[in-house]
Amino acid sequence: SATTNATGDDDDDDEDDASLFDNSPAKPFSYARKMSLFLNNNNNNVNNNNSKNRQHRKRTKPFGCPRCSRTFATKRRAKRHGKKCKRSRSTASYHERDGTTIIEHMVGSEDEETNAGSPNEEGEGGDDDVEEVGEITYASYRPVKLKYGMDHPDPVVENSTLSAVKPPDITYNLAMPASMLSEGKLSNLQLEAIVYGCQRHLLDLPSSPEESSVPLRAGFLLGDGAGIGKGRTLAGFVAENIARGRRKHVWISVGSDLYEDAKRDLRDLGMETYADAMCYNLGKLPYGGLSKYEEGVVFATYSTLISKNRAGVSRFDELVEWCGGGEFDGLIMLDECHKAKTIELDDAGNPKTVGRGLEKREKSSRTAVKVVQLQQALPRARVVYCSATSVSHPKNLGFMSRLGLWGYGTEHPMGFNQFLDGLKRLGTGAMELHAMHL
Repeated sequence: SATTNATGDDDDDDEDDASLFDNSPAKPFSYARKMSLFLNNNNNNVNNNNSKNRQHRKRTKPFGCPRCSRTFATKRRAKRHGKKCKRSRSTASYHERDGTTIIEHMVGSEDEETNAGSPNEEGEGGDDDVEEVGEITYASYRPVKLKYGMDHPDPVVENSTLSAVKPPDITYNLAMPASMLSEGKLSNLQLEAIVYGCQRHLLDLPSSPEESSVPLRAGFLLGDGAGIGKGRTLAGFVAENIARGRRKHVWISVGSDLYEDAKRDLRDLGMETYADAMCYNLGKLPYGGLSKYEEGVVFATYSTLISKNRAGVSRFDELVEWCGGGEFDGLIMLDECHKAKTIELDDAGNPKTVGRGLEKREKSSRTAVKVVQLQQALPRARVVYCSATSVSHPKNLGFMSRLGLWGYGTEHPMGFNQFLDGLKRLGTGAMELHAMHL
């Protein structure tokens, strides 16, 4: 443009171009400089508009998942999420078939039902987002081998797959007061858990002949769902072991407020005096104050296990000392035991406490470390794991060493990591068989 203007050609066009700036005759240098500024300003405006558009797309996130409330900036991400999303809306209908409760579970959403069969923006059919109708059956549950005790006050069901598994025979005889059974203070479902738990505690886990250590006593997992009354069942474990002459027990849960709930469960069994005089909250006692009590139930929280005072005295050491070390044969009841699920074990079964580089994510939580160390310090203790969500993932079983699922004498003698690799390799079928075995 500057060359054209200097030679005098195309004067009309030059005048029109010059009028864009200041309506004055344009000089070659000033015209080129102004045109450069004009183009730069234009590019800046375009870049600003593009940036605003990108911010607007990020802010609005118009692409949503039809199954949940999540939204995404691009359709590709939303479609990728939709294939993995498991938070589907569901509708269920209940009916009876041959005495079995049938639940027809319809997977999908209102939007999917409306848009099913209609093409999406990419020209694909909407049938891919609609899952098939599944049927989940539940059967009414009653103890099969236990022949005494009153029925549970509420109806209880279990998955039909699990109902096909017969429980082991009962060989244990209860020693608790007969009034707890005749007056219905414990239902037959709760009594069944107590009987099987105490029967399990009579066994020792297999140990290698080369090991000179004290054999580990087998443990029991109480995995009843919410509403069954697991707290009352744990109180029943205490009553049974007191009747057997065992005077010291440990009850661990998630919060100090559950201390009063534990005492209430003991009172409901007719143990009012014992609950008021023989139950101690470890977190409320001064350091060193537990040694003066010769018997009773010590209540502690998982956070109390990892606490220590300024002098370096830990609650964990104080609790182990009160129990008496390797000779302790009382109860260790781990209520809401899923609090210890964050754990990584080495080949020797010890928790990993330090990770390096990318392996830092394999570090175990302090709570899980103390739970494992407590079981190792008290090998003869009667351990009861209690949680409705104890096995949300196979990896969460790492701290439940007393179940006898891995170690010497089992199908996984190399330890928990071998057990976990087997489940991962064999897939969902192995996990279902494992649940039936539990």
